[in-house]
Amino acid sequence: MKAGTKEVFRVGSALALGAFISAAVLAALLILLANLDSGQPWATDLSVMRIFMMSLAFCLFTVPLTFSFGVPLYLLFRHFHLLRVWICAVTGGVIALSFPYSFRLLGAGVSLPWRVILWFAASGALGGAVMGVLVRPRKTVQENILQG
Repeated sequence: MKAGTKEVFRVGSALALGAFISAAVLAALLILLANLDSGQPWATDLSVMRIFMMSLAFCLFTVPLTFSFGVPLYLLFRHFHLLRVWICAVTGGVIALSFPYSFRLLGAGVSLPWRVILWFAASGALGGAVMGVLVRPRKTVQENILQG
């Protein structure tokens, strides 16, 4: 397999995994926030199967967003040597926050409570961090291992 093909598979699988993890975090935080808003204990309906099924539904949103933003940003960050975990996490959080606020451009009045803002930001940041861990250059990983 050629080196370019390996990179395409590595980036594609990192994007897919980041999208699914973002969807799982969205599902888990949605269950948690719904329990807090209804006055129930926070872990009332929190189960692995329910999170998995809800994350499959959220993948309808996270996968297209991840691939439409992830590939150009990966190429841009790679070109400027900015493939760091924290940069990818911050970028993921900003992209996740920009999605609900983009409806304001279409004329919809969007006013989100702080819990929902944290919900979007946490899911995007975690997906971006996973992407940053998986696609960082191997040279950086080897230098970190050798340095301590």
